[in-house]
Amino acid sequence: MNKLIVSSKKKLTLKDTDASLELKTKEFHLDIHGNVNISEITYHGCKKMNITIFPNSSLTFNKFSNDVDVNLDINIKQTDNSKLKLNYSVIADNKATFKINSKIEGNNNTSIINIRGVAQNGDLFIEVIGDVAPNTYGNETEENIKCLVLNENECQVTPSMLISSDEVVASHNVSIGGIPKNNIFYLKGKGLSEEKCVKLIKDGFILNNLDLTNDEFVSIKEKINWR
Repeated sequence: MNKLIVSSKKKLTLKDTDASLELKTKEFHLDIHGNVNISEITYHGCKKMNITIFPNSSLTFNKFSNDVDVNLDINIKQTDNSKLKLNYSVIADNKATFKINSKIEGNNNTSIINIRGVAQNGDLFIEVIGDVAPNTYGNETEENIKCLVLNENECQVTPSMLISSDEVVASHNVSIGGIPKNNIFYLKGKGLSEEKCVKLIKDGFILNNLDLTNDEFVSIKEKINWR
């Protein structure tokens, strides 16, 4: 997998590639041609990300962040015969706010957005908008959002679908909650402390949403102090 460090260039075009990104810009535009798989597990203050998936192209994007301050807008545009799969995992250690706007402007597109967030030591605010343009057909859009709330923190989720076409398959699913006591009880029966139980469940919740290389998983485990 190629590693791309974007420090000053605000626009990047990718075609038929597997790459890991390290973003160091406030705003970033990405054009997708062909079949592209990317991952981004570092966070250096990027506030706005614009992604255009061109006709007959696909993007699988695995993103992870757990920095102290997360404030990010992601805008995605699809045209014709394209596929999107966005897997985004975030741990809020302060206030984390992000908005994802997925817009389908053409025909025969698929958009799947999977989000898992942990309100750990801070509050988490998530807004996801699925927007399908009028006079389009053959599109599928899906939003799956799951949040785990710890330590009396707050989590707010706003899932929206702006569907202007009759020929579309659209769905969204949201779940927000803490760790079930029976899960803690079961793991404590295996000899683990309550602190270890919570960490095991939290880390598995975050990691299982991502499809990464072994090296990338190691990097994330280091960030979240895996034991």
